[in-house]
Amino acid sequence: MALVDVDLRPDEKKLKQFGFVALVAFALLGGFALWRGGLFGVDLGASSQATAYALFAVGGLSAVLSFVMPTANRVLYLTLVVITTPIGLVLSFVIVGALFYGLFTPVGLFFRLIGRDPLKLKFDPAAETYWTRRRTGEVDPKRYFRQY
Repeated sequence: MALVDVDLRPDEKKLKQFGFVALVAFALLGGFALWRGGLFGVDLGASSQATAYALFAVGGLSAVLSFVMPTANRVLYLTLVVITTPIGLVLSFVIVGALFYGLFTPVGLFFRLIGRDPLKLKFDPAAETYWTRRRTGEVDPKRYFRQY
C-alpha cells in the first residue's frame, strides 16, 4: 500500500467531476487575479486582466469538455496532479513535524517535569498488583447492545 495513491489513469466519471471542479477553481483564481491584481503574491500588473480571462477560459473550457468529451480533461488533470502531489507531500510532512515537535514534545516534557503519569506506567515495587478495581454489580446482558 502506497503512502499516497495518485490516480494517473482517471476514468471518465472522475474527469467529468474534475471539469466542474476546475470551472469553480479557475473562476475563483481569475476573480482573485482581477480583484487583487496578482496571484500567490506575484503582482501581475497590467497583465492581471489578461491572466484572469485566461483562467476563466481554462475553467470554462474544462466544464464544456466535461459535457462533450470528458477524456479531453486528462491533460489538465494529469498536469495539475503532477504539480501538486509533491507540494502536498512536503507540506504534510512539514505540518505534522511542526505539530509534533512544536506542540506534543513540549507538552510531554512538561508532564515529565511535573511527574504526571496518566497511564500509570511507573513501576511501583510495593504494589501487590497493578489491577484497577472496577465497580461491581449485576450485569444486564442487554447492556452489551447499548454500548454508548
